[in-house]
Amino acid sequence: GKWINRQAEIPAFILMAVMATKFVIIVIKIQRFRRRLTTRQVVNNQLKILGDKLALNEKIVLINDNKPQAFCFGIRSPKIYVSTSLLDITTTRELEAVLSHEKYHLEHEDSLTLLLGSVTASLFFFFPVLTDLVDQYRIKRELNADRAVVSSMPNESSLISILRKLVTQEYAPAYAFTSSLAEWDTLELRIKTLLKQKTARPSISFMRVGISVISGLVMCA
Repeated sequence: GKWINRQAEIPAFILMAVMATKFVIIVIKIQRFRRRLTTRQVVNNQLKILGDKLALNEKIVLINDNKPQAFCFGIRSPKIYVSTSLLDITTTRELEAVLSHEKYHLEHEDSLTLLLGSVTASLFFFFPVLTDLVDQYRIKRELNADRAVVSSMPNESSLISILRKLVTQEYAPAYAFTSSLAEWDTLELRIKTLLKQKTARPSISFMRVGISVISGLVMCA
């Protein structure tokens, strides 16, 4: 009996070790990302003026980056980060649409929720349906943020315009723990939604659900 118990403990120990390793790697990646943002900060008067207009004082940070992107990041004090490359391709109205979009994420603490969801999905990788659920949440929040922009501006043309520009730009990889404007896998869906065109939304994979159920049964056993 003791031998059987020890044999059963081995895979559990390996699983816990893998999860602990993945957690440490995630923490290191987040710390490196945070340090990189801190060293890249620059100043811009246009962002300051729009920040005052949108009541985002001290919440907008311009970073020196050659890829056009804007995202929310932070746990205790989240901020909106805008790249210099994005600033180069936007008009004032487009930039206001970008900031309004990210303001929605900021006010609803989406960066923290996505961080927790992404970490959970990564640690419990044997439940792949969690990844689909996080992706579904991410898409929903992006669409909600777009609706918030449309309701706060005269029309949706400025937002559509910058989203179309981002489609033609060099792909800027999004981090799983941020809510990013330029997420490549959501741009087309969001543009079609704003244009009121019919489009199919990504759904949860039945295969991932099946694998997750099997994983749960194996762990219970």
